[in-house]
Amino acid sequence: MLKHFVAGLLIVHGAIHAMGFVWAWNLAEIGELSGPTFLFPGRGPGDPTIIALGGIWLLATIMLIAAGIAVTRRSRLSLPLAGVAAGISLVVTIIWWEAASVGAVVSALILTVAIVRGRLHTAPVPVPEPTAEIFVPQWWRSTL
Repeated sequence: MLKHFVAGLLIVHGAIHAMGFVWAWNLAEIGELSGPTFLFPGRGPGDPTIIALGGIWLLATIMLIAAGIAVTRRSRLSLPLAGVAAGISLVVTIIWWEAASVGAVVSALILTVAIVRGRLHTAPVPVPEPTAEIFVPQWWRSTL
């Protein structure tokens, strides 16, 4: 049940990001996004900078939807994919803060959960004791 809720949240969040791509590439009018951006005031759809940011909206869309699908399939890639997608999502939602502040909060929550769950599920890597065997090459040891 929780798996389907999380997957649905990721997929819906990703689908909402598609609006940013559609607006930035001037494919449709979306009133919420027509306001000024945080970093690039005065630029609108069709501007090269906004088109590039539209590509980031599209990347976030694809990655969030893929993360939702990965969650339903219980893939090991679901956490890293959701974390990276949420990080990318956070960048564009902060730039369009006035229109996408709720999306920024959702992205921050997804990123936080991905980091915390990822840390809980990773086994500690054993670190070897620093000895001469580590620092002296094998071929050199035979001549000593």
